[in-house]
Amino acid sequence: MTKHPHTAPSASRLAPATLALALAAAAMSSSTATAHEISRVGLYGLPEFADASGISSGSIDGIPGALYAYGLSGRKLGGDGSLTYGDAAWGTNLATGETFRIGLWDKPGSGTTEFTSASGSQSSYIYGFGATQPTLSGYIVGTSTRHNGLNPADTTPYFNGSGAWVANAFTGVTTRIGLWGGEFGDIRQHSGITSLTESGWITGFSYRQNSAYDQDNNRGAWIANAATGETVRVGYWDATDSASSTFTSSEGKQYSTVRAVDSAGYAIGSSWIYNGSQTQTGQATWIANTGQRTETNGYETRRVGLYQGSEYTAASGAQFSEFYNRTESGYVTGYSTHTTGGALDDYNRAMWVTSTHTGETLRVGLWKEEDWGDEFTSLEGRQFSDTNATLGSVSENGVVIGQSVRFLGLAGEAYARYGHAAWVANADTGVTRRVGFREGAEFTSNKDKQNSEIQPASLGNVDRTGYVYGYSERYNGKAIQLGQAAWIANVNTGETIRMGFWDESGSGAYTKNAGSGSGSYGTQYSLVRSSNASGQFVGDSTIYGATTGVEGNAMWVASTTDPTARRIGLYEGPEFTLADGIQDSRYENLLGIASGYVAGTSIRAAGGAATWVANANTAQTVRVGLYQDPQFTSATGAQGSAFWTSPNVHAADLFKQRERVLGNSVTYDNNGENLGNASWIARADTGATTRLGLWDKDGGNIYTRSDGKQITHIGGASVAAGYVWGYSYRYNGNYTTSNEGQTAWIFNIDSEIQVSFAFSISDTGRSYSEVKGMSDDGIAWGVYYTYNGNTYVDTRAFFWGEEFGAVDVNELLAAELAAGGWASLSTIDSILTGADGLFTITGTGLMLNGDNGLFLATIEIPNIGETSLGRGYLGSAIPEPATWALILSLGSALAAISYRIRQRWR
Repeated sequence: MTKHPHTAPSASRLAPATLALALAAAAMSSSTATAHEISRVGLYGLPEFADASGISSGSIDGIPGALYAYGLSGRKLGGDGSLTYGDAAWGTNLATGETFRIGLWDKPGSGTTEFTSASGSQSSYIYGFGATQPTLSGYIVGTSTRHNGLNPADTTPYFNGSGAWVANAFTGVTTRIGLWGGEFGDIRQHSGITSLTESGWITGFSYRQNSAYDQDNNRGAWIANAATGETVRVGYWDATDSASSTFTSSEGKQYSTVRAVDSAGYAIGSSWIYNGSQTQTGQATWIANTGQRTETNGYETRRVGLYQGSEYTAASGAQFSEFYNRTESGYVTGYSTHTTGGALDDYNRAMWVTSTHTGETLRVGLWKEEDWGDEFTSLEGRQFSDTNATLGSVSENGVVIGQSVRFLGLAGEAYARYGHAAWVANADTGVTRRVGFREGAEFTSNKDKQNSEIQPASLGNVDRTGYVYGYSERYNGKAIQLGQAAWIANVNTGETIRMGFWDESGSGAYTKNAGSGSGSYGTQYSLVRSSNASGQFVGDSTIYGATTGVEGNAMWVASTTDPTARRIGLYEGPEFTLADGIQDSRYENLLGIASGYVAGTSIRAAGGAATWVANANTAQTVRVGLYQDPQFTSATGAQGSAFWTSPNVHAADLFKQRERVLGNSVTYDNNGENLGNASWIARADTGATTRLGLWDKDGGNIYTRSDGKQITHIGGASVAAGYVWGYSYRYNGNYTTSNEGQTAWIFNIDSEIQVSFAFSISDTGRSYSEVKGMSDDGIAWGVYYTYNGNTYVDTRAFFWGEEFGAVDVNELLAAELAAGGWASLSTIDSILTGADGLFTITGTGLMLNGDNGLFLATIEIPNIGETSLGRGYLGSAIPEPATWALILSLGSALAAISYRIRQRWR
């Protein structure tokens, strides 16, 4: 099913990537399956992929959108199993269950050894493990090692490069991509992949071969069409439009790289300038349009940046432009280096913005002497404007942010000796407006330093609000900084509005006038922490002790329509007032303000912290968490609550879309000692808090240690489906340093119904279950242990839905497993619910021969029937049996427990 032609296919425009997805979806929806089915996926069975005992190895490395799977299988060549001879890549169409080998390899009988070593090793790799998973484009990309029949011990260098490839995820058809042959090598050839876009463009590079094989700085850049495999070289590698400039070194080296590609097919990249020198002397930045072909550079390529004239061209002809950021709407930012004394000077930069649609480059920033005199120009003529390229510099609507160094006409490099000025610019016109505070002694040091900066995070909502936010350093005419003032600025007018709390008189709770370091007296400090699309801002201002100078924090909200700060958080009364009158509230930045609510914590005088949620419209604050029951207070009066913000539970989305927060509160024993934690979920509007998990609320000691310890953990949440899940440790009244296993649970956010899973329990009460994940339509999957008496038997996979309850896939597919040579299914990796009432499940299991297999199962939901693991009961929890409770037949006793948690804890 696999092919890998060694010549580039004919030219063709990119077919929409959605076509493949549509075909896959159609195949799923038109399935005519009438029974449960299971099949093994991956590469196995053949001697190439099994050892002498028939054992295979492999992994599922990704399942994008549950439309297709991909992974690697070890090549064992029938050996003793201690050695592998590389890995083979494969893909599986989840609509059809068909598995294909993908990548580049020498097929048996082909007579070629390009991708095979002398010992028979072949290795393919799939691009994009970890944070850069292959996209939903319908294609899988990777590289395969080239050997040319050699081994590391051979005298000829073993490394002969890699061949890059793209495979159709639904058909397995593999096409080689990249540049090879001729200047890109006849013996050594190496291509690497740098990106795969959702729209189906692949970017990469290929090493050039000449008398000096140099893989680090001798490469050509290319773009490949994932649908056709056609590869086109991009960038500059011959003469430019200037006769004095060349992109080839005296040794014949050339270097280009693609930096980004947008969904419209415009690529941004750079090419090194050599001017005939042996080493790089500069760099050109360019935009290539994949919709326009040319005879010279493959795709129509336009140079961008500032490079014409002596201002940007050194006496040697060197020029340098660098790419910063780009937007999907087509804006691109970067900088170009000025010359100082006829040479390029990295302390002399001009920032610019261009558009992929026009190619016109506009300089932005503060530099014009007719507007600013010599404030932004040094004695040597240096000017320096830049931005925080890591966090962003331009919005989709073309708002550019940056800062310019103040030189005041004096000698020196760009060390910001006299500070920075913050600015916003219009990407379509280049018009730049200065923002921030600079007037008067408060914002000017006795050395004439002024410093203002825009916080890059403000770009996130600037197109909706028309405002950026930032801060200006305060000096009060002194030599040292005395804090900072927070502000918002209108990008259309430059109007800057101060935010937060401060003492205009220079004396009060928000001004430091006591404590150590008299030189810092007069310090005030405020900072905007975040904003939302409605033009609301959250920030904090430092509180200083009246006699000690100890610092606290006051949280506040404000808006573009009402910039007056309104205080939020828990701060009133003795519970939240510390020594010297300090009150301290902190913003939970991982939850944000997108929902119109703000979450935070406030320090308690008796110890610990309290969690709260504030309404950004009304500034009303409600306390959330578990704290009223005696078990949540220590002997000294301490209470501890914290928000659960782990990324894998999508806490920020839960807050934004469902106005709920998750958290944990510390539990204490009868002596007030810290014992564990209780998990909870709370409403943002009322603060009503519901305890999650299992804690023997109706008596018993299954989840309570002999000293009273109880522990529950949140495992995850599905915002789309409206569930939270986790697990509670089991103790059975014993004192143990670990636990007696754990029981998984799922909580319905809307109905507040919770279901728990204790499917198999040993004679001593040990049990283990865990929810591993959930689909967007509310189908959860996980694992549980089975026991016989007190002996662990195996690990089994299950799935659950409110419609049908919990299902052991081993029980449900017993007949299919036996027919297919499976011993058991141990884990589920994903579940896709089809429109036709079918579940497509992928995971791992154990074969009867001891092999670990990867499976794909199709299950008819209407045929699940009455499952042995059960739906659960509403009402009080049922005491758990103390004997082995693994249920093996449909319709037998129910062990899953569900109940409605009616009590709200405050």
